Parts: sequence; C-alpha cells; structure tokens
Amino acid sequence: METIHSQIEAYLDFCKYNRNMTRQTLSSKRAVLNQFARQVAIEDMREFTSEVFKSWQKSLLCSGTVAARTVNTRVNHVISLCRWLKEEGYSVPINLNRVYRLEEDPPRRKFFTRKEIGRAKNYADELSWLLISLAFDSGLRISELRNLRLSNVSDREMNIIGKGRKAGRLFMSQETRDKLDCWIDSQKINDYLWPSPKYNDGRPYSVDELRYRMKRAFDKAGLDGFYPHSLRHSFGTELQVNRAPIDVAQRLMRHSSMATTEKYLHGLDDCRLVEMYDKFKTPTGV
Repeated sequence: METIHSQIEAYLDFCKYNRNMTRQTLSSKRAVLNQFARQVAIEDMREFTSEVFKSWQKSLLCSGTVAARTVNTRVNHVISLCRWLKEEGYSVPINLNRVYRLEEDPPRRKFFTRKEIGRAKNYADELSWLLISLAFDSGLRISELRNLRLSNVSDREMNIIGKGRKAGRLFMSQETRDKLDCWIDSQKINDYLWPSPKYNDGRPYSVDELRYRMKRAFDKAGLDGFYPHSLRHSFGTELQVNRAPIDVAQRLMRHSSMATTEKYLHGLDDCRLVEMYDKFKTPTGV
C-alpha cells in the first residue's frame, strides 16, 4: 500500500533523475517533505485537502520559531510535490489555485566591511580563517564552500559547479592562496579541502559545523549578526563601493539575472547607511 512517505520518495527520484537537481537541493527537499509528512495527520497525499493544508501552515506560523519566509519556502516544496502527483494521475484534493503565501519581512542583507572581517580573522583558527577569507574573496555560498575539492583549485582560480548546476569561475587573493597551500600541505589534502576528523573516508565537515566555526570568530571579535551568506553580501557590497560595473558584478556573483545582482548591490540596510557614509564619504571615516 502506498503511503505519503513512498510518494515523497517517488517524487524525489523524479527530481533527481528527471529534473537533474543538485545533491544540496535534493537534501533540502527531503528534509522539508519528511518533516511535513510527520506534521500532518494523513497517511496518503490523496487525503491532503485545503483544510489540512491550512491547518499545517497555521501550525508552522504559530510555533513562533519559523519566519514567514521559511514557511513559504516549505509551502513551495509541498505544492511542487502536489503538482507532480496530480500530473502522475493521483487524485490530490487540495485546490492549488487557493493556496496563499504569507507576507514576508524584507530579507536580511547583513554585511561586514573589510576591516570588520579582518578583525574576525584575527580571532580565527587556521581553518576558520580560510573559510572566511575564501567566502569574502569570492562570494562563495556556504554549500559551495563546503564542497570545495583540491581539483577545483588552480593557482588563484576556483572552478566549481554551483547553484542550479551552473559552472562558476571564482578567484581568491594571493594571501588566501598562500595560506591555503600551507593548509593543503599540513593536512595532506588530496580531495575535499575540509575533511572532518569524524570520518575516515575524507568527507567534509557539515555545513552546520563550518557555520559554527566561522561564527565563533565573529562572536569573539564582538561582531553580531553573522551568518555565512553575509560574507556573500559583503563581497557584493565591496564591489558596489568600488564602483564595479553592474555587468562585471553580475558575472563575479554568478547571477543569472541582473535584477538579482541589483538587489545585492542596492540592499544596504538603513541602519548601516550612516556608517557607510562615514566610511566612504568623510576623511576620518571608520
């Protein structure tokens, strides 16, 4: 007998083999959909009505621990599952035209100046220093940073397959490259750049472990609000203040749309405007 879990697995197989989704995307989908299956009181998606959906969506929001943006992301995963099931001939009763998303708060666009990042690096161990430097030098996403391999690196270049399976060409500073060489030699790296001591097969640290190590350096430096993507915003912001042309910034940030790049380059939080004015417009700027 089919269950909601077997239906989810069949959908994930479709995403993997027919949609050619990345391992990171599949992992996120699996986590969201399996959590959804545990939270709804149904055994089969053919029992998934609009009322069940509304109750599930409300329970997420009322938990007080999930932002509207996160709720909407989870909803999107579930709706994609429903659409696929309907296309496969399943009678899923929910009316997808009556599904409404929650109003979201503006996305966080925290960034740090080069000086602040330098302060954090002063408190970082060798691994954390490299993680922070590579992310800021190149705009790497945390999943891309985690999955870096020795074969991706050539001199100061990194060639990766990133978000959406798009090939990317990135760069690092000479200082970062020199310290990376020391790391490769001392750790005897021959595949993944950040092998976890928990395993004997060379697999890298988890995203959560890398995030913790990086955040610890910022916390020690007294810099609040760190999350890995803030270094990507910092990378984009520095391009902006150094007057990089929008098409150059788009290529360096590996955005498929110039509109996405503009969101990065013009998303300075109001609370940072005075700081940015002092930094870039006055002789005694911080």
